Amino acid sequence: MYNLIIIDIDSPLVYVNRGHNVITVDWSALAKFTSYWDDAAYIPEIGEHLGTYIAAIFRQGFVKSEAIELVGFSLGAHVAGIAGFTYNKIVKEKIGQITGKQCIFMI
Repeated sequence: MYNLIIIDIDSPLVYVNRGHNVITVDWSALAKFTSYWDDAAYIPEIGEHLGTYIAAIFRQGFVKSEAIELVGFSLGAHVAGIAGFTYNKIVKEKIGQITGKQCIFMI
């Protein structure tokens, strides 16, 4: 079994240097950065795909649920939350940790 960390940042080496397996998510092809709201529209789809992907890794026996950590920044924090929710629906287990950073509260 391996630790698996899914992150949406530019420099995952901090985690790799600690001995973790890291998968990064680059969704810039969908998020054109035209506006917060336009980019936010893709969050549910990306989160569901990510959750399904992580569930497939789990089903192959490569990782335990408690060893998975999702780290998301800004809109990526919402992607991580939806991915965790989707994962829970599929495998009926909770992800070890979900961390959202630099979340923006819009009024």
